[in-house]
Amino acid sequence: MDASIQHIGTRDPCSTAAINERKRKLGVIDLTNERKRGPEYSTKNGKRARHTPQETRNLSPFASTDVTKWEEGAFKWVHKGHYVGGPQNGEHCVHKEFKTGSVYENSCFDTDLITVSKAREVIDVFNAGKCCGNKEILLNQPAVWQEFIPDSEGKHKKYLVEPMLEGEFLKFNSNSGYTNGADVMQALSHFSYHHTGRRHLLCDLQGGHYNDAYILTDPVIMSSDNSKKYGPTDLGSEGIDNFFARHRCGLFCRSQWRTPRCPRISEKITCTTGSSMSLTIGTVKSEAARRTRLAAAIIASRR
Repeated sequence: MDASIQHIGTRDPCSTAAINERKRKLGVIDLTNERKRGPEYSTKNGKRARHTPQETRNLSPFASTDVTKWEEGAFKWVHKGHYVGGPQNGEHCVHKEFKTGSVYENSCFDTDLITVSKAREVIDVFNAGKCCGNKEILLNQPAVWQEFIPDSEGKHKKYLVEPMLEGEFLKFNSNSGYTNGADVMQALSHFSYHHTGRRHLLCDLQGGHYNDAYILTDPVIMSSDNSKKYGPTDLGSEGIDNFFARHRCGLFCRSQWRTPRCPRISEKITCTTGSSMSLTIGTVKSEAARRTRLAAAIIASRR
């Protein structure tokens, strides 16, 4: 086994006494509730066959961190690593943790997983309808992993882990109405609102574009009932109206797809490539103060 391993899965079906000993000595991450690789997946010398763009799930039970704080989002640090052993041996992955501090419960990532699950439902129907021809849209499926070795307080830190997207990373649209002009992604967002009966909008679409597929990660769902069920980037009905006020149907949108009745641009939402945050947290005017209030709300929701 590679001496550089920092994280190993505790559910190793082929574990030996030697590996178990390493589990006690090394900081490890535990892969939970992951599906086995499908028959369509083939490898040679641990590398992926090139007829598929890349895997979207964690198939290897071991991982090592290479670069800490490699990238960052609105709420999370993104650490770069690689899988060790298994079908994804040597391939890159990312580990995500909250900027506000370590978390120790799987439920802390519930909003992320619920959002991905809802997005996958919409994307599956979109693909089945061949809404953009033969090109398929895939979605990275993160999972909650944990460090095997506890910290100084005896707790196991939790992370979101998923395969790293290879190639150029593209921002197709945002939850504030920005678009880079990709008709396929604008159609997917429009379709999501139609398919869910005007209840939800899938947006903030970003990821990789390959010859035969798109792979997305970290999507946003906005809900028309203003429940904020999908977290602080769920801008509710005002966000949906603002998105459609800026939306222009393209090659793949269909005339029968529904839109809000009277969408209009919100003065509270600046059109930007980044992910805009909830409009309802606090009344402070400065962005710094608003982010501080937002971080405090997130910490309180995890207690």
